[in-house]
Amino acid sequence: MLKLIAFSAALLVSYGLVSAALYTVGVTVQLVGAGSSSSPNPYVVLFGDAVTILCVLSVSVFFTVPAVLAMYGHAGAWVRHVVVRSAKGLSVAFGASLLLYLGGSAASAVEVGVDAASTAEAIAVLGLSGFLVVGLLSREAFLRGVEGLVEISLSILSAFLSSNGRKSIVAVEMQLTPVRQVRDKWDQSVMQEQGLKFQRLARSLTTVARTAEFKLSFTGRRGRILLLAESRGGDDLGQRLLSVARTYLPDSRPALVDYHADTVSNPSTVLLSGAPEATANPLEPLARFFLENDFEGDYAVILQRRRGNPISKILARREQRRLAEASGGQKTSSSITGEQTSTSVQDHLVQIGLEEAVKKVERRDSSQAVSVWVYLTGRGRSRSEAEQVAKTAGDVVRSTLSSHRRNQEIKVRQLRGQFVDLAPRGKATVVLPSEVAPLLWVPQMAIGMPVAPSVEFELPPALEGEIELGEVMLQSGPGGHLAKIPLDTLTKHVFVTGLTGSGKTTSCFNLLLQLYRLGVPFVVIEPVKRDYRTLISVIPSLQVFTLGDDQTAPFRLNIFEPPSGVKVQTHLENLAAAWNGSFVMYSPLPYVVRQVLVETYKVCGWDISKDKRGRPITLDDFEFQAEKVSRSLGYERNVTMDIEAALKARIFSLTLGGKGALFNTVASIPTEEILRLPTVIELQDIPDNEEKAFVAALILMNLMEYIETKGRSKQLRHLTLVEEAHRLLPNVSTQKGDPESADPRRRMVEQFANMLAEVRAYGEGLAIVEQIPTKIIPDAIKNTATKIAHRTPAADDRGVLAGAMNLTEEQAPAFSELQPGEAIISVERHPIPIKIQVPNTIDKIGLPFGEIGNDEVKRHMTEFYLRNPLPRAPPSPLVADLLLIVESRWFKAAFEKAYWHWLATGAKEPLANLLVQSARKKAKSEEDVFPFASRILSLAAERYLFFDEEKNEFPDVFMRSVERSMRDDKGVR
Repeated sequence: MLKLIAFSAALLVSYGLVSAALYTVGVTVQLVGAGSSSSPNPYVVLFGDAVTILCVLSVSVFFTVPAVLAMYGHAGAWVRHVVVRSAKGLSVAFGASLLLYLGGSAASAVEVGVDAASTAEAIAVLGLSGFLVVGLLSREAFLRGVEGLVEISLSILSAFLSSNGRKSIVAVEMQLTPVRQVRDKWDQSVMQEQGLKFQRLARSLTTVARTAEFKLSFTGRRGRILLLAESRGGDDLGQRLLSVARTYLPDSRPALVDYHADTVSNPSTVLLSGAPEATANPLEPLARFFLENDFEGDYAVILQRRRGNPISKILARREQRRLAEASGGQKTSSSITGEQTSTSVQDHLVQIGLEEAVKKVERRDSSQAVSVWVYLTGRGRSRSEAEQVAKTAGDVVRSTLSSHRRNQEIKVRQLRGQFVDLAPRGKATVVLPSEVAPLLWVPQMAIGMPVAPSVEFELPPALEGEIELGEVMLQSGPGGHLAKIPLDTLTKHVFVTGLTGSGKTTSCFNLLLQLYRLGVPFVVIEPVKRDYRTLISVIPSLQVFTLGDDQTAPFRLNIFEPPSGVKVQTHLENLAAAWNGSFVMYSPLPYVVRQVLVETYKVCGWDISKDKRGRPITLDDFEFQAEKVSRSLGYERNVTMDIEAALKARIFSLTLGGKGALFNTVASIPTEEILRLPTVIELQDIPDNEEKAFVAALILMNLMEYIETKGRSKQLRHLTLVEEAHRLLPNVSTQKGDPESADPRRRMVEQFANMLAEVRAYGEGLAIVEQIPTKIIPDAIKNTATKIAHRTPAADDRGVLAGAMNLTEEQAPAFSELQPGEAIISVERHPIPIKIQVPNTIDKIGLPFGEIGNDEVKRHMTEFYLRNPLPRAPPSPLVADLLLIVESRWFKAAFEKAYWHWLATGAKEPLANLLVQSARKKAKSEEDVFPFASRILSLAAERYLFFDEEKNEFPDVFMRSVERSMRDDKGVR
């Protein structure tokens, strides 16, 4: 009885299931308006009957029969042999019949056209039915169709979101080409570093903006590198895009620019699709194609973060599993002994396909995958020319970036219409950041932009102080931090170097103006130019002296007079060092000079041991003693003549022109007046380089001597800036050789350098300025705590600076790559070098650089000369006494008579006796007779002979013959 009741219940449930299924089908047909036709299509009736039959059959097979058999314990066999085997067939048949019935009903409704809404619904059902039929026939095709529908839906959604709000394009342009990018482009480590950098750039671009674009634009054999993004009004996308560019391309100096797309009449664009293959410098061939051939066009890569599509992941994994199964086949074979062996057999092509499938899965699964569109636009005078440029450029990229594997090459397709920035069209290529890097790889070559250093310098800690050197530079540009040093650090001296036009003078002006504002006086010794007189316009108290030009701002310097408070012995030693260090002096001249100086001071009443001063010493006194001492040293005659001639030539050169007024004085302009106020000392009007060095050394020596008398100080009290420092501190050879032929300047220069290094203890700072570092003594660079190096291209100069400033081997080339105004500095409190941008003080405050003439300097210095009248140059006592004899009537008559007698007969005794007798009237000892006679003859020849040749050559020739006669005692008394 129970089994009967159960059987009846199974039938009732089965009937209910069939009725419910058929009712659902009928309702569906009515909802889409497909069942309103008065004369249904016979095929629709047939498919409807098929649906009914298959519905009953399916319920019977899957429910009714198993339920009844379960009462008797035989359901398992039915399920295993009938249900499992017929499940697929019945499902396909029922589904196909149902879809055909619905599709036929929809087609009938469309044909009848009940109303617009019903017709639309019917069409939708018809399409869906066809889609499901395809799905039943091929699951792969079904999934791909679903994938396409999802992609279309996401694209529509993205387009809808992009259309909302005001849009504008923000652009960041790379301003420079890093040198390292050009020189080290084939270095494997550099390429790996670049590849990683562009991967991260792509990832960051898609994070910052919904749509971003990397663009290379070529026009007129020049290239531009741009990053574009679509901004919505009011957002800060521009700054964020710039920050990304500065992070990954800092040495290209990125900057925000106004961007307007080029409007041309005949553009042609191709779309490149396919994943690129990694290669070295991938975009260099493309850049060369445009630049070398003078073609115009653009290369644009639009990037979007890939939108998630789960169907794509399913397809990729199915393909991976299929290939994995195909590659894992086994081959079984029997050996002669009857044993069976199993060998794994792998198809190479299947293995390649498996690798590609794995990549597809990675692209579908990765949250960092991006969709890219690559466009190449050609421009030309005609449409056909533009198409040819675009197509050929596409072929260049395809040949460079395509994979060698079949079906993996990049495809090039002509794009209809005009390309628009940040508006992707066509099918995107989904790639990983590691794969997109070749598409964004900046060409590793100069493409017409300025070349800049690509060396990284660290950001230092806060550098505080009163003196600002400049703004710290990062790779991407100014870093917003100021590099400063304490004022008192200047007592440890400063070294400034760089080529003309590199910013060296600007750095010096910046330093001096800050000292003036802080109340610290300075002296500038300027051997060649007249740049620093420009400071008159901003420093009213500036003193300018034009040495050698007595008409503008004359200067007076008695080289023998020690400054007030300076010991005579100290000044004498320093004077000898200055003389021997400035002129080329070969042995034994340095020793002779010192001895002549000692004798000159003694003769003029100075007591060196007791530090007692005598009468003012003049160049005439020095010249007379030079002649006297050189003859008394006992050297061979030719050596004595060489010594005497060399000393007289040096002394005579100091009396010519404006130098005569400069040195021929009984007193100097007070040193305290020079040190009290900002002062510029110009040496341009002294033409000889050795004389410039001598004058600079004398002035600097006087300043240093006077400063030492003021006592020690840890605080900066004064600064001296020396331009063209190699004239004062030349890098003479340090090799030891024959003492008789070695250049004695080395020892003198080192002595002078030591004196300069020691003045820091007295509150004096030195700024040594030199264009070529290897020209000056190395100690002058080593003994400076602050070093400022502008552009220095020579390799040997870079080596010296790198060693002195603690630069690495990679950083050293940066000296040759600095732009005007940029500098590398080394400061005491920071162990590594810093790159800075020196403030352009000249332009900032409007200095009239190079516009201050002599007349303005003369007017400016009028007040100084009213306060400090120039000391006059009295005639030398010796010369004055001898002139009394030479200009007397009896001497003139006797001289002319003896001279003409010598010309007629060659007898020199009458003239020689006249000179000797006249000299004995003034000489204090027999040793002074011959020098006095020689001086009398020179004065007489200058006044009474007619030709320059006689005036210049006759006295020396005649006195040499007289000297021989006196030595041989031949009638000269």
